[in-house]
Amino acid sequence: MNEKQMSSYNAMVSKCKSTAAGPWRLSSEQWVQQVIDCLGLLGGAGILRSVPMAQAILESGWGSKPYLFGIKATKADFLAVNAEESPTHEIIDGQSVHQSDYFFKDKSIRGNFINYVKYIQRMKPDFLAASNTPDGFLSYLQKEPSYSTSPIYEKTILEIIQDNGLNVWDCAWTPSASD
Repeated sequence: MNEKQMSSYNAMVSKCKSTAAGPWRLSSEQWVQQVIDCLGLLGGAGILRSVPMAQAILESGWGSKPYLFGIKATKADFLAVNAEESPTHEIIDGQSVHQSDYFFKDKSIRGNFINYVKYIQRMKPDFLAASNTPDGFLSYLQKEPSYSTSPIYEKTILEIIQDNGLNVWDCAWTPSASD
């Protein structure tokens, strides 16, 4: 890690709740490090690293939930084999709705990242090359009706990127031994 990445890592660890009692059974440091170790999976797919890092923080509540990306699944969907029913808050026709839905989960953080890449490539294979900024990437994702129902999702993810210095992970990547 370079100096800026180390600063971002330290900021994330200080904000991350200990997930030892959560689904990952990891310390804050271990959870953040495993997320960082998975970043090499994104580069080859053309996905900016800061966006899924921020999504993982938001969607998992800093590692307290067993899914990192809030990817919805149905029984007919290929993700449903590893799905869990969970309460969710959606905005439907401008109305706030609390409901239950199925979400993809994986037993490993690496598995969540692998399936995120597959999901993005399956959903929007043509946009990756045109999305070279976090706001461009998120703007394009928001055009997909099934991606997020929150009208402030893009703004929230960009704030997490800014607040945690996650944009430093979008620079050249030095893979770890696990990549």
